Amino acid sequence: MRHTHATHALAHGAELTTVRDNLRLASVSATSIYLHGDDVRRARQIAAALGATESAHASTKGEPDT
Repeated sequence: MRHTHATHALAHGAELTTVRDNLRLASVSATSIYLHGDDVRRARQIAAALGATESAHASTKGEPDT
């Protein structure tokens, strides 16, 4: 069921990070196995997801812990 959900969600435009969170997977690369047959789309979504993660980490650098 998880595989079917992830495959259909991604095929219909769900973001990789959203599917990752829904399945409670640890990484984007683990979730990317559900992107079947479209290597270009897979590469773009992985790059976008990693870019979003990096920018989120970058925005918290230098801020004191509260």
